[in-house]
Amino acid sequence: MKYLDLAKKLAAAIKSSLISDLKTHGLTSLNSEDLKDIKGTHHVDKVAKEAVEEVLTDVNCNIFLESFTPKKRKNADFSIFIDPVDGSINWDKGVGDPCVAIAIAEKTSEIRFADLSFAYVEGLRSRDYYFSQEGKSFYYSSLAQKKVVINPQSEKKALRESSGYLKCGYNGAEKQFLAAFPLFIKCRDIRSFDNSGTELCELARKATDFILEGRKLSDFYNLLAYPIVKNAGGIICDLEGTDLHHQMIQTDEIYDFIACTNKELLNEILDVLSDFKKSNEFGGKSSLFVRK
Repeated sequence: MKYLDLAKKLAAAIKSSLISDLKTHGLTSLNSEDLKDIKGTHHVDKVAKEAVEEVLTDVNCNIFLESFTPKKRKNADFSIFIDPVDGSINWDKGVGDPCVAIAIAEKTSEIRFADLSFAYVEGLRSRDYYFSQEGKSFYYSSLAQKKVVINPQSEKKALRESSGYLKCGYNGAEKQFLAAFPLFIKCRDIRSFDNSGTELCELARKATDFILEGRKLSDFYNLLAYPIVKNAGGIICDLEGTDLHHQMIQTDEIYDFIACTNKELLNEILDVLSDFKKSNEFGGKSSLFVRK
């Protein structure tokens, strides 16, 4: 099966359904089913779910859809993981670049991150898209109407020269600061829109240098762009520096992570975080809070 064609078909169906719903209901602000859990299932997630199921009706695959119970088929040919609206809140509010994020593994059980052989991410507002196949990652700019192979080589930068996406939303600022406060001070620039799929793809094309998620809020579906990052020369690991590559995928598990464009910068970040942790453990006054 041509996975790219399938992914584009899914993205087009999802986008069409969301736009139709938007025309009917307008920008409704937060439409989470449980306003106390704004990261939970939203109205637009259900709209997108119907579009996905229609496209995949006759496709013999296991379907893992964010926020919904998996649908497994006997003797499935492959497994597909879909976050149809990565950034539901941003879609509700009409901000950022929420996206459709899709990943595929040829395996149907005991799937590891390394088994994700294809991924596709399309911005619902920008209309840019990214995909990985045959060991390469690609970026299509809607504005330039041009597709390019993402160069896996990255300029080596020190942390003080680097820009990062440091997420503080979803009432997670305190946990993020406890996990990564010195990075806020030591890096050159900070941005974040809390669209994980889009942000990871922007890291893949070197629009930012690192991302740290330390809020204990991200599930596996926030990492569907994993193959795009890896094929573009990037690294995604846990907060201790262990690469996710050979870890078994748990769709309902929480994943704090660091994504980085190169190993040298990652090592510096891990050293900074280690010193910060030791300083807190022993009650010492850390020099890490001083910009150098």
